[in-house]
Amino acid sequence: MVITAERKQALDAIFHAQGCTDYRWIAPTQIDLAQWVHMKCMFGRGGACPPNTPLMVH
Repeated sequence: MVITAERKQALDAIFHAQGCTDYRWIAPTQIDLAQWVHMKCMFGRGGACPPNTPLMVH
C-alpha cells in the first residue's frame, strides 16, 4: 500500500491535532522481522496470524 503525499499531509494534520508530534514515516521495507515473530504468531497465539503476515525467506 502506497500512501500519497496528500494522504500523509492529511494524516499529519490529524496526528498534530491530537498532540502526536513525536513520530516519523518509514517504509515497510525498513522493518526487519526475526523468524521467532512468525513462529510465535503461528503457534504461540493459537494460529491467529494477521492476514498479511509475510513468510520468512530462508
